Formats: sequence, structure tokens, C-alpha cells
Amino acid sequence: MPAVKAPAKALVTGANGYLAAWIVRHLLEQGYNVRGTVRNAEKGEALKRAFAEFEGKLEYTIVKDVLQEGAFDAAVEGVDLIVHSLSPVIISNVPDDVIPPAVKGTVGILQSAKRHQDTVKRVVVTGSVATIIQFPPVPKVWDESTVNESSIAAIEQGSTNPGIIYCASKTMAEKEAWAFITARMSFF
Repeated sequence: MPAVKAPAKALVTGANGYLAAWIVRHLLEQGYNVRGTVRNAEKGEALKRAFAEFEGKLEYTIVKDVLQEGAFDAAVEGVDLIVHSLSPVIISNVPDDVIPPAVKGTVGILQSAKRHQDTVKRVVVTGSVATIIQFPPVPKVWDESTVNESSIAAIEQGSTNPGIIYCASKTMAEKEAWAFITARMSFF
């Protein structure tokens, strides 16, 4: 994928989240125009207030439900760069409350990027330590081949531990991203 230089337009998903807000700040400081996704106007306006010194360089768009087909299509329109940092933080002991939003949100942004491949030049999917830690802990050196299969196995065995469910959601979302990119993103 080619480098995308400022003043390109960057989309940051979940822009009001902790990591995403730092990504937004860095991009704005580097001279990018930024569009952030948020779940409602109140969060969008709070984001604009937080970055008031960058007036005219930051806009937001509302993505209410990442489970909807095409949820990110409007947000992706006209952007050069996508940084996907959104993953709903849902504390639940029910895997179906947590896993589908993480997986479908990640696959959904990649589908939208593919539909807008005429403008999108780069996609960055942020990762999480949750995708590599092991349960129980395994003493080893972790590298890019390390995958937290233990959390997925625990879910398959009926675990209702919210921490394990969250780790499984992040791991499954990352695995789906790699599968999608391998199968469908050759245009980059």
C-alpha cells in the first residue's frame, strides 16, 4: 500500500475512543484532514470541542450500528486513508453480545474500503494485546505469528467470563480482517 501524506483526508473509526482520539490528534498535528465516526451527535460535538484548535480540519459522521450492512459506506466516501480503531467495549457474559459487533465492525469497514477503492489508498486496522495473550499464561516470546486461540477455545467450551469473551472478540475480528484482506483486498 502506498504511503498517504498530509493533507489527505483520513477516516478514524470510533474517533471518540481513547486510542482513536490520540490517533485523531496525531493526524491533525501532521496536517491531515480527519473525519471521525461516532455513535451520536453529542459524541461528535464533544470530539470537535476537544480539538477546537484544528477548526475546519475535523468533521464527524454518525455510525449508529456497525452490524448494519454498509454501515461505513457514507463515512468512507472521499477518504484517502482509513484507521480502524473502533471495537465496541461491551462488558457481558454473553458472547453474542460482544463478538458480532467486533467482527462485523472490522469486516464492515473493509467492505466499505473495497467499495470505495477508487479513493482509499491505505487501511490500517489497529490491534490489541488481547489477540495474543494466552489463558492460562504461557511463558514465551510473542511475535506476529502469536494468536490467542485459547480465548476462542474457551468460548467454544462455554466460557462466560467477560474478559475472555472480550479477548475472543478482538482475536476473531483480527482473524477475519486477515482473511478478508488475503481473499479480497488485492486492489491495494
